[in-house]
Order: sequence, then C-alpha cells, then structure tokens
Amino acid sequence: IYTRGIVGSVRCVQETALGRLYFEMGKFKEAAEQLEISLKINTLYSGSWFTLGCAYLKLQNWEKALHAFGWVVQVDENSSDGWSNLAVSYTQMNKYKEAVSCYEQALKICRDSWKIWQNYILLSLETEDIMRTLGALRQLLIMEMQSKIPVPLLARLVNVVISMSPEKHDKVKIKSYEDQVIKLMDDMAHNLSLIHISEPTRPLYISYAVFCLKKK
Repeated sequence: IYTRGIVGSVRCVQETALGRLYFEMGKFKEAAEQLEISLKINTLYSGSWFTLGCAYLKLQNWEKALHAFGWVVQVDENSSDGWSNLAVSYTQMNKYKEAVSCYEQALKICRDSWKIWQNYILLSLETEDIMRTLGALRQLLIMEMQSKIPVPLLARLVNVVISMSPEKHDKVKIKSYEDQVIKLMDDMAHNLSLIHISEPTRPLYISYAVFCLKKK
C-alpha cells in the first residue's frame, strides 16, 4: 500500500507538470486533460485546480471553469485569485448575483488589488448598480489608486447615468446618481491638480463628463 501511494504521488506530479507545460504552450485542451488526470489522484492540490480553471476559461467552458475554481476556494478559502476567477465564470454564465458575492469575498482577502476592483466596478455597471459602482470608485480614491481608474470606465459610468430614462427609473434616484457622479468627478479633478499626471486626456475627460451631467 505504501509503495502504491508513492507511485501515485509520482504520477500526480508528472501529470501536473505536463498539464502546466501544455498550458504555457497554449495547448489548453491538452492541459485540461492532463490536469484532470492528476486531480483524480490528488483532489486537494489547489494549484492544479486553479490552472485547470484557467484552461477552461481559455476554452470558454464556463461550467467546468466554475467547477474548478469552486474547488480552488474549497481547498484554500483565502485564494483571492480563486474567488476572482470564480466570479469571472459566474459572470460568463450571466449569474451576476453570485459573481458579485465572489468579487466581494476576493476583496475581503485582497483589498489592494486594483484589478479585482476594476472587474467589480465593471460588473456593477453591467447590472446598472450605480451605488455599488460609486462606492467602489470611492474606495479606489481612498486607497490613492485613482490612476487605476481607466477613462473608458468613467465614460461608461457617465453614459449609463445619462441614458437613464425617467420612464424606467425613479427621477429622484436619477438626480441623486447625477449629483454623486459629479461630486466624484470633481473630487478626482481636485486630486489631479495636486499630483503629477502623465495621462493628459484624463483631466480633460473628467471636465467634459461633469459638463455633460450638469447640462443634462
């Protein structure tokens, strides 16, 4: 029994190494096949589950990616990357509520990851949750990560708010959203005046966004 265990462990290591090699070569189908074999031998290796999940994301097999990243966070509940990619899988399956929950779990573990914040904000905009979007953007300002807020993301926020129809949304809420976005933009513009900015379009865009909202 002891000898059989050693042989199994050696094979697991070999299959895992081969799976990762295939992944690095861009052969995602072959990588997934090898990693599936290794995980039948040892199901508690979160690293293999993570690479397997990434392979399935590349193959656009969202259900299998979801299963793999589910195992990642089951084995290691403090894996912020695991939670984040689990959110990506849910998002691709249009399960936005579950995706939001996963991003929030990832941010509890790693609050200084601007990439997770960006994805969280994009998902909030996709579901037109303006309050959650504004809260996340404010958090980036508090953490002095304003440079990690891309101009296209700001453009999308402004466009979502501007395009809100009084027939479909409460007028009081729309006005509140507009005021809060203007306040956010003003605060960002103020911050830019205090620090050196290498992106000249950013101050110009912020000024234009505020003008559009006020004109509306």
